[in-house]
Amino acid sequence: MRIDQVPAVDVRGSLTAQRGRLLSLLASLSGAQWAAPTAAPQWSVKGIALHLLDGTSAGSPATAITTRRATFPRLPATKSSSTG
Repeated sequence: MRIDQVPAVDVRGSLTAQRGRLLSLLASLSGAQWAAPTAAPQWSVKGIALHLLDGTSAGSPATAITTRRATFPRLPATKSSSTG
């Protein structure tokens, strides 16, 4: 099947609901929880949240967080394997 033969699925409602749940969870975090390490080396909870919320529209609860975007580290690039 070619990609242009796959029927479109509207996931906007699901993504909006998921983002709302994420924002509620993030709003409940303490300062220590924001700074906590994660399974991704060199990324804190705050860094992961910033990555997930990149592109959030102005006026949302995440806007204050994303304004500090340049202060969190990027994961190093990895080599992708090719399949033949």
